[in-house]
Amino acid sequence: ERVRALPFDDVFSIEATTVVAEDYTVTIEPSVVEGASESLADMYLTVTIRRGGEIFKTFETMVVIRDRDQHLTDALRSPTTDPRVFFQSPTPPDGAVLYHDTSTDTSHWIDPATGQDHPLVQVGLRTQLFEDRTMDVVKIQTVTLLLLKDQIGNLALWDEPDPTWSVLPLPFSWDLSAVDASGTPLVPTDGEIAIEAYAKDSTGAEAARPRRYYIVDNHEPPAVGVGSPELAADPEATRFWHEPTGSGGGTLRWLLTLDGISASDHYEVQLRRQGSTDSPTSPTSWPVVASTETVDLGFVVPYDSAYRFSRLSASVRAESIRERWTDSESVTDFSGPWLDLGESFFTRPTLVGSTYYADYKNKNSWDITTTLVTNLPQFPYAEGSLTYEWHRVLGTVDTTMATTTTNTYTASKLTVATGSPPSYYVNVRVTPLDETPVTIRSDTVRAIATDPGQDTTLTFTEGTW
Repeated sequence: ERVRALPFDDVFSIEATTVVAEDYTVTIEPSVVEGASESLADMYLTVTIRRGGEIFKTFETMVVIRDRDQHLTDALRSPTTDPRVFFQSPTPPDGAVLYHDTSTDTSHWIDPATGQDHPLVQVGLRTQLFEDRTMDVVKIQTVTLLLLKDQIGNLALWDEPDPTWSVLPLPFSWDLSAVDASGTPLVPTDGEIAIEAYAKDSTGAEAARPRRYYIVDNHEPPAVGVGSPELAADPEATRFWHEPTGSGGGTLRWLLTLDGISASDHYEVQLRRQGSTDSPTSPTSWPVVASTETVDLGFVVPYDSAYRFSRLSASVRAESIRERWTDSESVTDFSGPWLDLGESFFTRPTLVGSTYYADYKNKNSWDITTTLVTNLPQFPYAEGSLTYEWHRVLGTVDTTMATTTTNTYTASKLTVATGSPPSYYVNVRVTPLDETPVTIRSDTVRAIATDPGQDTTLTFTEGTW
């Protein structure tokens, strides 16, 4: 609409436009050529959407730009006299999943609402004419202007239709495996696609083009990260990593994976935890303790009693949309290969459950006696390698109170001013089997800011990470 508002002579010199909204960057690259007459121009648009610097979606479309100063053009474009074209049954609805079954050489569509599989992809149309006009051309095409084709090679083009027709005589049977004269597929084997209906009457007036949007899904996605532009120069680059900051469990992240021309529908993540007898050198054989699906490019590791101070490994795989309507435990055709994290990682210990005794003195100060307790490692480690370094932070001063070989410690009584409570954390140093020593910090817990007004025992809740 912005281009249509320009003087017609300026249409041929428009430049690319980039719009940034939160994590998304949309780039629209136009290419304008002369149209069917001097008062028409065809504008082809290539739209690329990036999320976090990576291609999330790309598609192309074409629109006709008319010279508004031409009286004939204005007369042809009138909402009251323009022809109309509509999709009708048995056309699949928006969001349907399309695929071609090579074993039976038939094209199918899956209803996005019910998951029902339909073994024939047919497109139906109806049209509407005004003022005794007749129909000149009707066609069904992709938004990249490729005509649909059936199994015997007929194109979805009627350039000499019955002048008065209002309904497509028979639904058009769309062959999703059709190719052009050079053998190039007319439909992407995987990814999003849109089709549109086109109609023009005897005066040259064109109908507004309705569209239907589909997802083609013939193959499983590739390994996670494959196809990402950042990996083109270094195919061995890290494609999946653990971010230990944030929550005690940390966050798993991976790169966008393209399934054909579009982003993969979703990802499956598996977490495995090393048990007391599991080999540290075979993390892929550790028992699976969690499996979940996500559409995001990251997954926050759950942090409850089952994961605290544990040694985990993780795997991720991209899955196509057809996996949603299959038994994923027995059917693997719609899931990409597992990508395993090269190294295992550790979740952090916590001081949850630690207590302190508040000894009321007066409104300006109070005494605090703290008993700290943290988790024992939930993974095999070298005997005698475990030490705990207990810290107190008061204001900006960080003090090491003690180093012990036990997971509990009672700090000496401390008098604090109201409004300046102490904080505590522990650094745990341990040597996992077949690993070098690691030091892992707990959360930081903090006492309440004001004196409770009476002598009482309080329990720390989960602190900050």
